[in-house]
Amino acid sequence: MQTYIVLYWDEYAQKELISMPLAFRCMAEDTDHAQEQCGNAYPGCIIAWIVDTDDPEVAYDDYYNIGEPE
Repeated sequence: MQTYIVLYWDEYAQKELISMPLAFRCMAEDTDHAQEQCGNAYPGCIIAWIVDTDDPEVAYDDYYNIGEPE
């Protein structure tokens, strides 16, 4: 199992047109499993991004392409 951060919008964020996604941390076998867990925790959510990290800031940096170039 690996730690993943799933960036998502829940129903409230969708209704209020909140642009920055929320972060969900979980332990999962792979990205599909992480997506499934987020969907179970927040039914109807929209998944924006999934990163194999335990740090939400790393996930946001990756999502917004702020990270260091490789």
